[in-house]
Amino acid sequence: MGMTAEVSFFLKDESGQSGFLIPLNAFVPSQEPNRGHLYIFDTQNSMVKKAPVKISGVKDNQAIISEGLGSGDIVAVAGVSFLSDGQKVRLMQKAEETRADTFQLK
Repeated sequence: MGMTAEVSFFLKDESGQSGFLIPLNAFVPSQEPNRGHLYIFDTQNSMVKKAPVKISGVKDNQAIISEGLGSGDIVAVAGVSFLSDGQKVRLMQKAEETRADTFQLK
């Protein structure tokens, strides 16, 4: 079981570059510096897709993503170590206190 969050705001790092804030526990590590992967929920086929992203900085235990993520993307932020690319999942009812969607593995 994991948790997702819908990304819908922009930030700017010290260089003025726009990006999205994502919790650090949502990341799958990468061999390359300032790179990682996120699992993004595909509403068309109810699967998660492992997507490469660029991290341009960190603010308050959240990473600023400057490439690889779009407004409205649904990102898994918990249970990421149990996911795999193309895995079928099901979104659950929104949790009122976290304002995030959760999903179950099928």
